[in-house]
Amino acid sequence: ASYLSGSGAFNADPTEGYFRNATTNGEGGNGTNATAKSIEMSILMLRDEEMKVTQKLALQLKRAIEAAVVLVHPDWASTGAVGEEIQAFSDFLVYALDSDSVLGHWAVAVFDEASGFVDVYRGRHYGK
Repeated sequence: ASYLSGSGAFNADPTEGYFRNATTNGEGGNGTNATAKSIEMSILMLRDEEMKVTQKLALQLKRAIEAAVVLVHPDWASTGAVGEEIQAFSDFLVYALDSDSVLGHWAVAVFDEASGFVDVYRGRHYGK
């Protein structure tokens, strides 16, 4: 599930109603097992595709944020503080949101499930 697409945001499967209706042909319950399997496979393929798109977008965002960090702290790249195998931190958001890139027009909320806190970051150009 991806918060970027909204799917799974409330721990509910948004396809469940469509799947149930299609496999039972409405109220009559005359659906076939083959139809159910075909629809189930289609839904699974969509979920896999959504995951691939979400992962690709997340990596692009990580790289854009890290690029903004390296512009301010070029030494961090050589010391290994940022890079492909290093986890990005929400603290890095301030560098991207303070830039003139498209990210500077965003507002970002980071939800910490463990503590229950929410950090809100506002880009320099947000709302302008």
